[in-house]
This record gives sequence, structure tokens and C-alpha cells, in this order.
Amino acid sequence: MKITRALILFCFILFLFSCSDDRQNIVDPPSSSGNLSVIISKSDAPENVTEVMAELSRAGFSPISGMMDITGSGQAELSLTEIPEGAWHLKIDAMDNQGTILYTGETDIYVVSDQVTNVSLTLTSVSSGTGTVNIVVNWENGTTSLWIDNPGNPVLTEHGNYPDYGIGQPFVLYFNGLYRMWFTGTNGFSDGYVHYAESQDGINWSAPVSSPVLSPGEYGSWDSQHVGAGPIIVNDGLLMMYYSGWGDSHDAWKIGLATSTDGINWTKEAQPILSGSGWDYQMGASSAIIIDGKIYLYYYGHQYYQNRQIGLAISDDGYTFQKYGNGPIMSPDQPWELDAIGYPSVIDNGNQYMMIYQVASPNGQNGFGAAYSQDGKSWTKDENNPVFNLQNLVINTGSMAYPNLVKTSTEYRLYYTCFPENQKMVICLAQKPLE
Repeated sequence: MKITRALILFCFILFLFSCSDDRQNIVDPPSSSGNLSVIISKSDAPENVTEVMAELSRAGFSPISGMMDITGSGQAELSLTEIPEGAWHLKIDAMDNQGTILYTGETDIYVVSDQVTNVSLTLTSVSSGTGTVNIVVNWENGTTSLWIDNPGNPVLTEHGNYPDYGIGQPFVLYFNGLYRMWFTGTNGFSDGYVHYAESQDGINWSAPVSSPVLSPGEYGSWDSQHVGAGPIIVNDGLLMMYYSGWGDSHDAWKIGLATSTDGINWTKEAQPILSGSGWDYQMGASSAIIIDGKIYLYYYGHQYYQNRQIGLAISDDGYTFQKYGNGPIMSPDQPWELDAIGYPSVIDNGNQYMMIYQVASPNGQNGFGAAYSQDGKSWTKDENNPVFNLQNLVINTGSMAYPNLVKTSTEYRLYYTCFPENQKMVICLAQKPLE
């Protein structure tokens, strides 16, 4: 396909942040907004182009559009103001003096709080068919992160009777037409109970039962003191949860298996399905996915909270696991990680596997990093890590933990635990448009 001539537009997008006083519910439309400036060099435009129209569209919102005259010399600028934060579709048409569209181009953009985005959009000749749109985005803060903390955070707060520590460690699964979340309630580090909530949209949650759906075992059992929510896979309609447990927080931590058909009523296997020694003496499951018909179970491990690392175990049937390799598959090796990484959450991203993991070092570093893999075993960390940290949050907090990565049809979602200052743990959400 031959393109006779292209009109190059440089769109400079400034997103200005403003805060909402209500952080318990999603604000619709969002409280953050920004401005779009379309700047065109008239001398670069074809002679028969006299006007350019820009239109922003988004489901649930009225279109935002504007027109500018580009006859004459110099440059022309069109400004669209008060654009709510979030994902928008941008369409730009270049027309002659009869209103006939000669060149067109479109792409998706994302309004980001406190960031300036430079987008180079190529308009192609309508008579030559559809061409290619080339976009180059440079982020003002020097990273490629597009994670946006939900302005309505937290998305889940009080649940059950946990007046001291609250709830955290979310694991979200879309199953049978609902988003379903399993999370841990605790009144101290040692004890833990698994609870359940559900949602139509993955943002507004309700709990059909107030009591725990999974509790510690009887006295003397391996999980008699603590059970923590874990990743869930669906195997022929059966929900399989790999939960963390222990009988003594100062002793070994192990991984157990519980099964359910409805997500509320669970049956435990009597014995743990995975335990460790050495570097993974204390372990917990963080993610489970199916790769080539096998279950890949990602877990974190440490010995008395020292030098936390990430491991992998693989199973053919979901009950019997074999650890992969002779040690961890990922260890701290970036300066910001210091001596502790863990809580990996892995998804199949189509052409590769994507992991979000946590750094929570005793020396004060705190945030989430990203890594990528072609086989689910060997991982390459994002050179722009951390991709999400305390500076991105809408809640004033000194700590964030337990990332759980979910991919929907339109975006990535990152459910995580937030520790508001002088308050109990709550569950929060960050979002990012699909790449």
C-alpha cells in the first residue's frame, strides 16, 4: 500500500491532578482531569488541508471535540479542556474547505495524573486506505509506568471482626459471570482467616457471607494457627486454592490445597502439598497459572524473614508438585530491591508471561516491580522498575504489599494491600490500559 503524503501532528497532552474528598467510592466522572493540546505546523500540512478536527470518545461520556483553522503560516493549536482521567479514543481528521476528510488518524490515549505525554500521530491519506499510526510516548517522571491508582481507593475495607489489623492479601478471579475475591482477615500477624467477596465490575464489592470461608485447622494440625488466602485456578469446574498456613509463625510455613465448587464452601487436603527448607523454610503461595497443561505455582520463600526470594513448583494434576531447579527462580539483584523480593503475581499476556512482584525491604524500600518471561521459568526484570510505588498512591501510607495482577478485556488491574497511616489494612486497586 502506497501512502501519497502524510500529515504529521504532534499532540502534547497535559494531565492536571485534583483530589476528591470521597475515597470510599468510585467517582464518576473521575475527579482528575486534564487538557489536550493539538499543535500543528501549518507549513508541513498539504495545501488542500484547511481545517483539522480532534475528537475524544469514551464509553459512558459525551464526546469532546474541537476544530481549528490551519490556513496561513506558523502553527495552529487546539485545546480541549477538562478531560476526565482515564482511557480515551482520539480521532483526528484533516479536511479541505468543503469539509471533505482527506487525512485521518486515530489511537487510544490515557489521561494520567501529574504527567505530560508527548504523542506523535501520523495522519494517512483517506484515498490510499488505512495506514499506520506511530506513537512515541515520553513520561515526565522518566519511567514507562501507566499504573493509575483508583481515586476511590480503598475498594474494600471493613469485613469480619478484625479491629486491630484489618484485611489484605487479595486474590481475584473472574468465574461464572462474577469477579470473586478471596482475602485474609487478621488481628495479628500470627492468626489468619480467609474471607470472600464478589462484584459485577471488579470495583464495587459486596460480601454474601460475613464469616470466614476457610479457617485454621484443629489444634495440633499443620495449619492450626493461620490460613492465608492464596491463588485459585479452575480445573474442570473445580476451584483449587493454594493457601498458606502454619501452626507456629516461628516455625515452618507451608502451602496447602483446598477445593470448592462455589468459592464459599471449601474442603482442605489433610496435608500440605508443598513445604521447604533452607531459603524457603517459610513459604507462601502467590500465583498459579496453567502453562502447556501443567500448573505453575509461584511462591515466595525466606528463612526467618531474611533474604526473601521467589520460587516455582510445577504439577501435572494440581496435587503433587515438583520444585523447579535447585533454588529460587528470582532473587534481589536490582539496587532498589536491596535484600527482599516476593509475592509474585503472574498472568499470560498473550505473547509472553508478565509478573508483578513486591519489594518490601527491612531497610525501607517499598514498591512493585515487573518482570517478563517466554516460558514462565526464566524471567527478565523491567529496566524501569519499580513500576508502581508509594508515590503513585492516593492514600497516605507508608507501606503497600501483596500485589494481585488481573487482566480484563480492556485493562490490567492490580489489587493490593494498603496500610493507611495509623489505620487497619485495606484493599486497594490500580489500573492500567492494555498494551
